[in-house]
Amino acid sequence: MSTPCRVLESKECEITQGYHSGHVAYDLVNKNYTLGNIVAHSDGVVVSLRNNCNINYNNSIQAIKDWGDSYGNYVLLKHGNLYTFYAHMAYNSIPVKVGDKVKAGQKIGYMGNTGNASGGHLHFEVRTNTSWTSRIDPTPYLDSDLPDNPSP
Repeated sequence: MSTPCRVLESKECEITQGYHSGHVAYDLVNKNYTLGNIVAHSDGVVVSLRNNCNINYNNSIQAIKDWGDSYGNYVLLKHGNLYTFYAHMAYNSIPVKVGDKVKAGQKIGYMGNTGNASGGHLHFEVRTNTSWTSRIDPTPYLDSDLPDNPSP
């Protein structure tokens, strides 16, 4: 069953893996389990990205060795006090650059299968800072505004 989702151009998503203690993010695809464009959750600034990964580790030993590559291609956006993170994007699909200001709904990439992924999808996180250790539950924000003063 699809759910409203503001990080996909289609505005509807299927959740292929939800948020839990072992996976502090959402894995998403379009309605009917198709791939498509990824868009900015909210207005923000691109603070980090990777666009040149054409490798899929699929849970291999190599993924552990090259942990920095586990997200494959990604974009990290800053929105006031919070960050949104979009990973496993297709190779060379990211049209933005570090420092670019983006608008909510603006295309920032295309779903892919790069890094440590077992199929094409979007890995979506909400963070309180740039560190992967600062992830918070994105459930309330799949189709809602980010809070001004988040609780970790």
